Amino acid sequence: MTKDKIMITGSTSGVAIELASHLKKYNVIKVSRSQIDVIKNFCKYENFIIKNKPKIIINCIAANGIDYCENNPQEAFKINTAFPVFLAKISQRIGAKLIHFSTAAVFSGKKFKKLYNENSIANPNTIYGLSKYFADEFLSCYTNILILRVPMLYGPTHKKQLISRLLLKIMKNHKIYASSDVYSTPLYIPELAKIIVGIIKNKKKFFSKKSAEIINVSSKNYISIYQLVRKYAIYLKKTGNLVDVKNKYFSNALIKPKYLGLKSKKKYTSQMLINDCVKDHLEKINK
Repeated sequence: MTKDKIMITGSTSGVAIELASHLKKYNVIKVSRSQIDVIKNFCKYENFIIKNKPKIIINCIAANGIDYCENNPQEAFKINTAFPVFLAKISQRIGAKLIHFSTAAVFSGKKFKKLYNENSIANPNTIYGLSKYFADEFLSCYTNILILRVPMLYGPTHKKQLISRLLLKIMKNHKIYASSDVYSTPLYIPELAKIIVGIIKNKKKFFSKKSAEIINVSSKNYISIYQLVRKYAIYLKKTGNLVDVKNKYFSNALIKPKYLGLKSKKKYTSQMLINDCVKDHLEKINK
């Protein structure tokens, strides 16, 4: 076991679970929202962090989902903006490094086939995107912080998110509808975990003593939700109940960004083929 002590906040999230499985050689401290309520008790979190003195903190706590954040704006800003800033301050105090996740939703997503890089101008048009954007901006004032901006995530540990929910319906032979006009560069979570492990191994390369660094971590596949789900359906030979629809089909008045593809000027793009990701995902959930 290495000397580096790594704390993962939000340890029951899909990203955190996958990360923990890749960090077994490290001294990993996991803390979930059920252990410490991030909404109610920053002070308890502060005491916990100072007591454990981690060398690296990986923040996997977020208020996710555009609909949820629109309906709960106060909670969205407390979790997505205030809490990361709080972690940055504590990290500076104890000399720890912080890895925080941002989102493609900091961009407007109005132009088809536009891929946003690290230098693209943010223009969020949702509470979710705005709350994450403010965190990016505030964290830029601190040192030894790495912000990983990610697109839509999917994978075997991401059970509560969209692709896994649709996959479950496919496997149960339910009729499902998927948007053919909502695009992303979806990233397979095990690939994200591998990249983070590489960052931890080479932390001197990634963490700046001048200001926070932003890196886009993505895949090379620009694909709609329908196209991605169809790959699962083809593999399972269950395409009959899959229907492609426009996003306006879903009864939701919210205006959502539709084209949130990312690219990295810093070359942090998963090279794993999407068909291989789908196959690996299905093999893992069927074990």
